[in-house]
Amino acid sequence: MKGKREIYCPHCACRPQPEDRWECTPGCGTLWNTFWTGAVCPGCGQRWPDTECLACGEVSLHEDWYHYPDEDETQEAWVYSKETVPIGEEAVFRNVVDQRDD
Repeated sequence: MKGKREIYCPHCACRPQPEDRWECTPGCGTLWNTFWTGAVCPGCGQRWPDTECLACGEVSLHEDWYHYPDEDETQEAWVYSKETVPIGEEAVFRNVVDQRDD
């Protein structure tokens, strides 16, 4: 299960603030907080695949700004096994994934 989503620059870890604004340019010129709309301009509907960091100036894929601590910070060990599951008179094989805490 994913933890609470965190938003920060993948280059410098700067966290955007509610008062921060990006401009739809070239485009309609609307100023808005791109993280409120998932990088879709509310003025013209343009979807921006990249977002520039207002602190360091680096441009990254917008989706790379979203981080989930449970996935980023933990190592997971997966063990694969085959299990026989009887169905009627036949046996069907299915793959079973078991997560282990080591």
